[in-house]
Amino acid sequence: MMYHLASTDPDNYGRIRFTSSLGSIGSTVLYRVNSLSTFATFSVTTPEDFLTITTTIQDTCYEFTLTFQEHGAYDLRTLAHELNKLTTNELALSDDNAEDIFTLTIALDNTSRLVMTANQEFTITQATHRAKLLLGLYDTTLPVSSEQKQFQCPSVPYVSYGSCLYLCARTDFVSTLNVDGKEITRSIAYKVNELLFPGAPVICKLPGQWSVIHSDQLGSLSFELVDFQLQPVILHAPLCLTLEVERLEAAYAPAREVSPQAATLTNLIET
Repeated sequence: MMYHLASTDPDNYGRIRFTSSLGSIGSTVLYRVNSLSTFATFSVTTPEDFLTITTTIQDTCYEFTLTFQEHGAYDLRTLAHELNKLTTNELALSDDNAEDIFTLTIALDNTSRLVMTANQEFTITQATHRAKLLLGLYDTTLPVSSEQKQFQCPSVPYVSYGSCLYLCARTDFVSTLNVDGKEITRSIAYKVNELLFPGAPVICKLPGQWSVIHSDQLGSLSFELVDFQLQPVILHAPLCLTLEVERLEAAYAPAREVSPQAATLTNLIET
């Protein structure tokens, strides 16, 4: 059976819930995503994203919060300039003589990584997930401190969702393990391999791998679009899927290609 699904919630276009009931099809079924389409209209940052910096001056600790704006994409060539406008407006600290006693500037080095330079030693204490992606801190554990008043972000910035998107499948019956605030057990139903250009259509026609599920779980099956760290992305256009559902017996057809995970689950179910 083939089902055509589309997200309808403007506040959460990146999530689709499968609402059909297939209890009569049998105890166990196979499903896979056959195609995916949408428009590449993501929020790379929103006003909810922030970076927190602390510095100590004359035994007094100061904390600054750098708040980002709504952006669908950034240009790597002008990223440092955009960030410096934020630091000028939000990290200003002056004494009674109106002289700056803490300043922070950001530049892009020849490896396309961001370098932060200040006139005082400083520590980055907190950042939201999207802020860490944009700054190149996504594989960095906070807090981190400057050395000689400078800190180089270890990784290159993600200025857009140009690749590495996944579609995760969930059911109400699946338990997940949470470690340090992150889910580490997620079911990848589909990988978006196409290059994505902001505002352009996204059309994925290659089918994904088969997965096994009990038919009574299909009513709670949902799909969510996530980034390469399996965190939800903010999408501003409907997400459309073609979902194929087959009886488990169809897995034994000669032409059927079943994923290793599905084959393993099939053997477990039969035994």
